[in-house]
Amino acid sequence: MSGTLRGERVRKNFAFEVDAQAFLNKKTAGIISNAPLRPVLTTLTENEVRQHEAAAALLPPDTDIVQAATWFAQYHRPIVPIPFATAVEAYGDWLTTQRKNEEETVDARKGVLAQFGKEKKIQRSDLITVEAARAWIYEGRLGTRTQRDRFDLLNQFCGWLAKSQQKHAAANPIAELDRPVHKIDAPGVLSFAQTRHLLQCALSDPEGPDMLPFFALCVLSGVRPDEVPRLTWEDIYLEPEHMLIEVNKAKGGRSRRNAGICDPLWKILTWAKAKELEPGFFSRRKFDRIRREAGLFDLWEKDILRHTYASHHYVLNKDIKTLIQYMGNSERVLFQNYIRPVPLADAHMLFGLILHWSAPARQSGQMVRLDRLMSWPLARLDDYKLAMLRTRLAGEIAKIDRRAKRGGDATGRPALAAKLAEVTARIKR
Repeated sequence: MSGTLRGERVRKNFAFEVDAQAFLNKKTAGIISNAPLRPVLTTLTENEVRQHEAAAALLPPDTDIVQAATWFAQYHRPIVPIPFATAVEAYGDWLTTQRKNEEETVDARKGVLAQFGKEKKIQRSDLITVEAARAWIYEGRLGTRTQRDRFDLLNQFCGWLAKSQQKHAAANPIAELDRPVHKIDAPGVLSFAQTRHLLQCALSDPEGPDMLPFFALCVLSGVRPDEVPRLTWEDIYLEPEHMLIEVNKAKGGRSRRNAGICDPLWKILTWAKAKELEPGFFSRRKFDRIRREAGLFDLWEKDILRHTYASHHYVLNKDIKTLIQYMGNSERVLFQNYIRPVPLADAHMLFGLILHWSAPARQSGQMVRLDRLMSWPLARLDDYKLAMLRTRLAGEIAKIDRRAKRGGDATGRPALAAKLAEVTARIKR
């Protein structure tokens, strides 16, 4: 039945067009009414229905049933579902062999997909639904950049499942979703005055300057906060002929890069090494306290120290290639997410920074509180206030004892105990 009703072959076999049309209708009815086809037409799965709808959209509107059957026989491939974990491993092999991705990149993507399968309880490659993908991609607590990255990964993975040689899924459900748009805000940057005050607060912290190397490494060399705890003095070369830091990349773990050491950072690290401080020391409690003391807690944002370093370094040197090497980011990422215009005078002052090394340590809130308790004039207090003072002294002694059991400092306990005994004696009188 190839050709049209008015074609030469049809005119040779049929005297009238009506006869040719009747013959075509008869053959078409015979194909449709063929018994073996009826069970197939009535037992289609949801995935097969989607596949047929997609096929119909691809074919011209005037396609007859013979052409549709020919097209279907030529291009149709049955779905071969596999376990989700197996699909993730096969996808990782495809990324390695076909896309030539690095091993660290492949492992990271496989880990994210495994987490998706675990959270949404996906058992097979053909059971990824639009609803599950939408809930995982547009999770409310995530930023738009993370949502975009999840969308891109799942879109590539599901597209590969649908187009793979053995066709592990009927279609790509992500095609029905909108890609999240990430709006890039201007990076937050500390001024020279804020940076200097932050480092000075770390130096004069009541519990010691343990956090000073952390802040200095991040804001004066561009080392990532996640990379600092892995640093030891063996990774830091303070000799004049070297002056560099060997840094493990936080996003890879295997490759290394070198970060530079400017003059103020060299002075801080040299002082810290002489004081036997660890360059990788980090304490969340001290980190928060120092930021509050510096008045930066509410202004803080992720990577603000690296933003500060990149912005001041570029304004001062106009050397993007060196900055790429020091920070481990591409030129596009640096200009898009890190570098912001800052005054040239601030850049000169930052890389000529001088701290007040002789400044006394700030008195902790606990010591201030104890000094106030010790200064109460007992002779002027009545029994009620004496009893109240005794209770507070006993509470402070209990706090010191608990801290001492954890290996903390017990400074001030003897004086508090003597004060408590004196208050108790006055009450008994």
